[in-house]
This record gives sequence, structure tokens and C-alpha cells, in this order.
Amino acid sequence: MNVFTNQQLIQQDTEHLIHPLHHQGMHSNGIEKEDFPTQGRAKGARLLKNLKEALEDHPNVGDVRGLGMMCGIEIVKDKATGEEFDASEKIGPKVHQAGVERGLFSRVRGDVYCLAPPIITTESQLDQIVEILKDSITEVLG
Repeated sequence: MNVFTNQQLIQQDTEHLIHPLHHQGMHSNGIEKEDFPTQGRAKGARLLKNLKEALEDHPNVGDVRGLGMMCGIEIVKDKATGEEFDASEKIGPKVHQAGVERGLFSRVRGDVYCLAPPIITTESQLDQIVEILKDSITEVLG
């Protein structure tokens, strides 16, 4: 009979959440075989490049930044001055909701739209993310 302490159960549950690939038989050999680090760099570079191209001319997009598959799109009231929208306007949540209505589920922090798609996201899906986000920002801000 196995008896676990609460700490062991918590650790076991946490390891299962933190290492889902390991528990599906996709341990380090699988990660190396699929070359996830290289995929992440290439897909992340594509996503960031396409986001910048699609949004750089929008008067309410202050900055588009990213590293790997994580990107942030800063939404501002005035691009030239960097002036932010008043929090009561809830511009970030409005853009987020417009994205959700188009099928894009992500998160927003204030007026920074945050993207972190999974490594298995295809290039076509990355392009779709960019289009949905562009359309969502345009719907909310013109």
C-alpha cells in the first residue's frame, strides 16, 4: 500500500502539470527529435515579424515586442506621445473580447495584448492570429 503525504501528492500533481510532454512519453528525446527550440525561434520570429508588419502603422499600437513564441502588443491612445488610454475605457479588454468573438483566445494585461501560442501552432494558424488581432484592434479603435 502506498501512502503519500500531502507534499508528495502536491509535488506529483505539479510535476504532471509542469511536464505534460514527459507524461505522454515525450521526454527529452522527443523534444530533441521534434527540435522544439528551433521551431520556437523560427515560429516566434515569423509571428513577431508579421505582427509588426500588420500593426506598425496603426495609430493606437505603441509597440509590438516579443521573444520566442511570446509577444506583447501595446495599445495606446497616442502613438507619438505614448499616452495611455484611461483604465476606465477598458480598451484592452474590448480588443480581447473582439478577438474571442473571432476565435482567438489569449490574455490581456491592461492595454497590452499578450500572445503565447503553443509550439504546435502551424504557420497558417500564426498568420490567422495576426489577422484576427489586426481586425479586432481595427473594430475597437478604427
